[in-house]
Amino acid sequence: MRHRGWVAGLVVTLTACTAADAEPDDETTASEQRYTGTFTVLEDTEHGPQLCPGGALTSYPPQCGGPDIPNWDWDAVEHETADGVSWGDYTLTGTFDSDEFTLTEPAEPPEPTGLAEELPDLDVLLDTPCPAPPTGWVLVDVATASTEALGAVVRYAESLPGYGGLWVDRSVEQPPGAPPSAAAAAAILNVSFTGDLAAREADLRAVWGGALCVTAAEHPHTRLEEIQAELAGEFGIFSAGVSEPENLVEVEALVDDGLQEQLDATYGPGAVRVTSALRPVPSDDAPTIYDGTFTVIESRDGEVYACSSVMESYPPQCGGGFELHGWSWDDITGEESADGVRWGTYHVAGTWDGTALTLTRPPERPPPPGPPEDLSQRFDTSCPTPPGGWAIFHGALTHAADFDRAHAYALAAPGYVDSWLDRHVAPEDRSATAPAEVIVNVRFTGDLATHEAVLRSLYGGAICVSQAERSQQEMEAIAAEIAAEHDALAWMVETPANTAWIQVVVDDGLQERLDDEYGPGMVRVEALLRPVD
Repeated sequence: MRHRGWVAGLVVTLTACTAADAEPDDETTASEQRYTGTFTVLEDTEHGPQLCPGGALTSYPPQCGGPDIPNWDWDAVEHETADGVSWGDYTLTGTFDSDEFTLTEPAEPPEPTGLAEELPDLDVLLDTPCPAPPTGWVLVDVATASTEALGAVVRYAESLPGYGGLWVDRSVEQPPGAPPSAAAAAAILNVSFTGDLAAREADLRAVWGGALCVTAAEHPHTRLEEIQAELAGEFGIFSAGVSEPENLVEVEALVDDGLQEQLDATYGPGAVRVTSALRPVPSDDAPTIYDGTFTVIESRDGEVYACSSVMESYPPQCGGGFELHGWSWDDITGEESADGVRWGTYHVAGTWDGTALTLTRPPERPPPPGPPEDLSQRFDTSCPTPPGGWAIFHGALTHAADFDRAHAYALAAPGYVDSWLDRHVAPEDRSATAPAEVIVNVRFTGDLATHEAVLRSLYGGAICVSQAERSQQEMEAIAAEIAAEHDALAWMVETPANTAWIQVVVDDGLQERLDDEYGPGMVRVEALLRPVD
């Protein structure tokens, strides 16, 4: 099948718009494959509304083109208009027949940057495949390791026989135990070739004195450029380029309806990678895909588990988790091994059968961690600021021993729930005469006045005594009962939220059921695996 292609210019980022309400096509049948993606939609004096797969030219108004959208309605969406051109960015869902994209759902605001595109991890992509020398990555000849020399060696490498590609790794990791050196390299030049690697390394060493890694390439760069030129504009491809670290041609097409298999058959597996702008929308009866990041451990007997917790042993052992099916250590990095055990931290995705996760795509290195949670708000004081601010009302009773006596009373008192310290008292909330920088919070289920009077006789600092619906013992009993009934991996009573926290592998509606049974906010379910949209 020959795919139609559209020529696109430079990709630009346009202003995000709000939700759209274009009417879906009533004639669409349930059996048709639906696709989704985020695109610029543009109409000008020469054509009606069209989906632009490669972005738009950076003119004003912008220019672009692609398949027609026959049921598009500009009145239903926010958009820009200038000189007879209307345009905007939207997430679209509909059917595609190689000439037209027909909406089956109203257009929506564009997906945030990073969600619509699956870009390669550049840190991993530019890693050096060669093992580090025992003495570390160092400059062999400082005189020929300058920036000017690097530019010259790049041009020289491209002229050598069998040249496959070149990239610079600027995240140099020195091997453990490597002696410190004033000539330590800040970057590693990576060059791949087909053919005689030793001869090519000798050629490069004659002109380059910096750190160098020479590896084998499957395809000469000239052949990849030929493939790139052959595919540009064909088969619905709107972007094609050579990925030198991967030694392949990466193409972007509107839809991959067998294109990857076709190009594998034409050029050989691994020569071309197809990325499609339109992603298939799973049918309603398709299995749910779940994902998550875990420490993965393969035991001595070959069983592979994703661990919910890891025991402090060496080699490590799972303290809980679930089995992984379809696991392979091939083509992944970052694992460690000792005494017949292999382990590493990875992002995995697959289908869940109630006991095991069957992988549906290769594991990946985990994404970078997000910012740490601000825990200070969890321990805010629940009482309103008293008139005059939070104050130390009896300075002689603010020693550690006084606090310990007050805390011991609270723990033994009937109806005790929990206690915590608020160490983030805003200056404007403190007393001007005897300012308190810490507030002791204690919570009970009843008779607050009596408890507060006793606590104030034992401790002279700022105190907040507040009401809780259930005692600590009641909450622990609820959490333990839920955990046992639903095979939870772990449970606890959270302070000061006074909620039962339950950890499960998959939340198959458990949170909603527990909200109905105990009331919203009483139980918090945390699932290790999240459904993939």
